[in-house]
Amino acid sequence: MNSILPFDDLDLPHISDEDIDQLAARTSLRLDDERRLILRNMSRVDVRACPGSGKTTLLVAKLAILAAKWKLRSRGICVLSHTNVARREIQSRFGQFPALQCLNAYPHFVGTIQSFIDQFLGVHGALSAFGRRPAVIDNDRYRFEACKEFFSGPQYNTARMALQRFYQGNLHRTSADCISEIEYCDSALSLTPIPSKSNPWGEAAPSIVLLKALKNTLSRRGYFRFKDMDALALHYLERNSVIVASLRRRFPVVFVDEMQDTSQMHAGILETLFGEGVVFQRIGDDRQAIYSDSAPEDDANGSSFPRPAALTMSKSYRLSPLVSSLVQNLCSGEVEQIQGNQDRRDGRHSILVFTRQNIVNVLPKFAELVAEDVGTDLPANLVRAVGAVQKDKGESDKFPASIPQYWPAFDPPRRDKITRGQSLGVFVQSAAAHVRTNGNVGAAMRCLVEAVSRVMCLQSGADSTVDIRPHALPSSLQQVSPQAAKRLKTSLAEFLLFLSDPSVAVTMDSLGKITAVLKELCPGKWKGDASQFWQLTIEPVGKTPVGAQTSSEAVETGTNIFQHHSSHGKVEVMVDTIHSVKGETLRAVLVLDTFQNTQHLGSLIQSGHLLGTRPANKPGKQLDRHLKRAFVAATRPTHLLCIALCSDYVNDTNRAEFKKLGWQVVDV
Repeated sequence: MNSILPFDDLDLPHISDEDIDQLAARTSLRLDDERRLILRNMSRVDVRACPGSGKTTLLVAKLAILAAKWKLRSRGICVLSHTNVARREIQSRFGQFPALQCLNAYPHFVGTIQSFIDQFLGVHGALSAFGRRPAVIDNDRYRFEACKEFFSGPQYNTARMALQRFYQGNLHRTSADCISEIEYCDSALSLTPIPSKSNPWGEAAPSIVLLKALKNTLSRRGYFRFKDMDALALHYLERNSVIVASLRRRFPVVFVDEMQDTSQMHAGILETLFGEGVVFQRIGDDRQAIYSDSAPEDDANGSSFPRPAALTMSKSYRLSPLVSSLVQNLCSGEVEQIQGNQDRRDGRHSILVFTRQNIVNVLPKFAELVAEDVGTDLPANLVRAVGAVQKDKGESDKFPASIPQYWPAFDPPRRDKITRGQSLGVFVQSAAAHVRTNGNVGAAMRCLVEAVSRVMCLQSGADSTVDIRPHALPSSLQQVSPQAAKRLKTSLAEFLLFLSDPSVAVTMDSLGKITAVLKELCPGKWKGDASQFWQLTIEPVGKTPVGAQTSSEAVETGTNIFQHHSSHGKVEVMVDTIHSVKGETLRAVLVLDTFQNTQHLGSLIQSGHLLGTRPANKPGKQLDRHLKRAFVAATRPTHLLCIALCSDYVNDTNRAEFKKLGWQVVDV
């Protein structure tokens, strides 16, 4: 069969059956008819891939064929992803195929959608609108600079007093939050409503005039928030339409991974850039679109995903046949049968029914099932209990409301503190959690590099002559001072080795070598904010919280790992949010019911989705969110899936329906 290539005027490689056969012979890839069709296709098409289908592996294989046959010197392949995690996953597989190394250099591009938009549009938008390139693109640094300017400048007195009056008595939001989150929101560089969407001040209000001046001042100094760059991209695109033809010529082939998580604005920009004449292929799964700003199904600009006539990857290598049948109704869109892996042995997939009085028995019961069905002494990161809501809001009439109700020792993950915190200790604690919990040295190193980037940014700021953003810092330092870069890399590696031992106490002395290199890179007296950041101001990592309950059956470790000692051996369960497991393959998963406007799982019983029936009407916005989160959580495990439900939602008829579907119903 010939390659499917409608754009014959482009001198692009064709992918033939012979190419695919050679690929299959060199690798262990299982290439059925669905996957062969996707590999051959070089048209403008979407690919809807079910969980565990190996879509990233297939994308990398397709890139390998194209890269080996690529002859164009000034035109390249563009590979985009929603997050750096997805981008790193793609690039980490380049080692499997030597031909792929060329994609890391001109004329190709591999990166996040945000980095692409920033590089090719946003930076030019900043130059056009404010006469300078961005010095810093970072929400945290922007907050610091905004607060420093606003609260120290007498010219903002009127706005300061107005915001102080507006937020008086508000325990959840402050003036600092308001000024730190003012963003450009469209191609005209209009600002987001101030002080709030529900109560915006008039354009001519004196305080609005002052806050606009504040935003303009920060922009001219080169300080921007991430979403500012999207608006600057639109600003540039609207005034320089020639860039569309230029980018289409530069990148005749474009792939977007995890398309379902792409924001509406980004989806619209990509749709504008890569129209006719471009092989534009988007890959993802709309059933897993759990981020609130992802493009809707009926988006007017044509960027909805997937488009009609999308290709499918319906066979999952991760899911067993029974799990595949249990989860396929957990979607608000069109139902597509998921083919389970016949080689997967089905465990005793269970509905765990609890009451208000025994909810704390849910985790021990799940651990017992894991011990019996999956095994003991497994890494905690392969056995998870996940819920949608991580913080207890004290609403006693909502039950179950949050993860801590199942396990009072649960400490909500510190992701917010890592992005907003102003202390080195937060990054050290996060690095220690990675290296001690699951041996993820790469993630731990990224935490430390981000801390180094932060302190250098606070010390040098817009005056820095090198790119000190976390992802660019290692290569930037290598160009400026190879010896210092080598010493920094060595000292960070040594510190990680030191950090991996939970018995040692982390002090500033143990950071001495890193500090010495930083003093060399940033000579002179450190600024107050840089010195304040470079301090350890938190409790030691791994310390059991005061008052944490321990027993011979369950031990809370202080790192959100629940330990259970059964007659079969020890079982560790990592407790976390549903968002945290997106994209992962696990051995066993427990999905916890929580409350957000309505019960997450309880509402899926009421709607019929968990009982194997689907209502005729399209679900509302809230039910749609519940379905997507449940689908993501339930499609992670290879061996055991359990769902925790309150007895209030499980009557005798429901029990019979669950058993008919193949569930085991267990009262905890």
